[in-house]
Amino acid sequence: MLYAVTIALADDDSSINEGILNYIKGKNFNSIKNVKGFIPANSERKRATILVNDDKNDIVISLGAPQVIKSLCENNEKLSEEYDNDVTKLAESGYRTVAVSIIKSENPIAKVEEANMKLVGILALSDEIRNDAKETVKFLKQNGINISIVTGDHEAIAREVAIKTGILNNERTLIRKDGEIEPNSLDKKTLLNTAAFSETSPGDKAEIIKQAQKYFTVASNGDGINDLPALMTADVGIAVQNAVPALKSTADIVLSSNGISIIKDAIIESRKIFQRLYGYSMYRISESFRLIVTITILGILKGVFPLTPIQLILIAILNDLPIISLAFDKTESAKRPTEIDAKKRFIMSCGFGLIGVLNSMLLYAICLYYLGFTWEMVQTTFFLKLTVSGHLLIFVTHTKRRWYKFLPSKIIIYSIFITQGLATILALTGIFMPVKLPLIWVVIIWLWSIFWMQINEIVKIIFKDEYIEK
Repeated sequence: MLYAVTIALADDDSSINEGILNYIKGKNFNSIKNVKGFIPANSERKRATILVNDDKNDIVISLGAPQVIKSLCENNEKLSEEYDNDVTKLAESGYRTVAVSIIKSENPIAKVEEANMKLVGILALSDEIRNDAKETVKFLKQNGINISIVTGDHEAIAREVAIKTGILNNERTLIRKDGEIEPNSLDKKTLLNTAAFSETSPGDKAEIIKQAQKYFTVASNGDGINDLPALMTADVGIAVQNAVPALKSTADIVLSSNGISIIKDAIIESRKIFQRLYGYSMYRISESFRLIVTITILGILKGVFPLTPIQLILIAILNDLPIISLAFDKTESAKRPTEIDAKKRFIMSCGFGLIGVLNSMLLYAICLYYLGFTWEMVQTTFFLKLTVSGHLLIFVTHTKRRWYKFLPSKIIIYSIFITQGLATILALTGIFMPVKLPLIWVVIIWLWSIFWMQINEIVKIIFKDEYIEK
């Protein structure tokens, strides 16, 4: 502990050294004060080295990964076997271990040779798994996200953590460690079956991610500077709350609370946003197609638009409130990652739009040639019909289920009621309209719009597998 504390005091910006210093708080532990040189640990050396004078001799102290420290020490077969057993047992119990070695030296720190050192002990550090880790892993797996541990820690630690979190199970039994890994040869099956990659370097982490990106969208999370290559390589880099500043500035997402459970919230909310964008785009393309094509066709046939300029402005204004409220729509978070299929979305949207055009043309023919309405009557009819049927389409496009089984959020329903109530009042009173409509005809227009809303629903259900994105 004397030697470990001496190194920890020289570099307290490390979770391992922080653990050592926390252990001695309130205890009467000394350290060697006369420091003559220090080399901090990094991902390549995997050890920290310090040169001190204990009032008698200059001593080199090394603290680092057990396998690295062992390679620096003098060969003792019996001690080596006992050392390996201790490290393995501790790792299997979930402890992260570091070892300490020393040697006398007369050289400055730049010329220190760490060879034939004396092993003085092993420190076991407890890095306990958070209570929410297993639940988070379960959630991610249920939502179509495959998880692997990629760590520089001992194979036994990786195995223990993988078992306790549920990453390692009957379906995934493979653990690979440094020396067994050839990132360029990893295929899709191996990546899916590998629960953990242990004793990896930062470079290995980045290479594993590059290989995985051939088959998957890859996210990587971390806290230390050694995780930087992996986060920069990944499609989505996630820095945990206590990550170093350099990692936070590079990451795509920075977690705002301890642990990884907040990743669940990020996934749920991002998928909800994705679903809202889906519903919005389906409605917007359908509505634009319906309005533009209907007005164009009738304009060509009649030589005059079926809506007055003030009616067009009113439709645009009345459309704004429901469209804005779509940003607050309730959604069902998808259980698997979803991809945008622009072709399918466009075909389905235009299908809804085409139904709108057809029923508009049919209503036009009934009004003008069967009922003998004046052109002014047709204009007011079309204003109300286009407004009502357009907003009812939101109920159909906002969900992939039957519309009545998953209604929009209250704010959308309220906004539709307000706008359609206003449109109905304008049509009944004739305000801003060429003429006013009788109550019975307003009711018929509403029933007509509701009927064609069901036609849209039937089309959605019939072609859901072909043209609705999974």
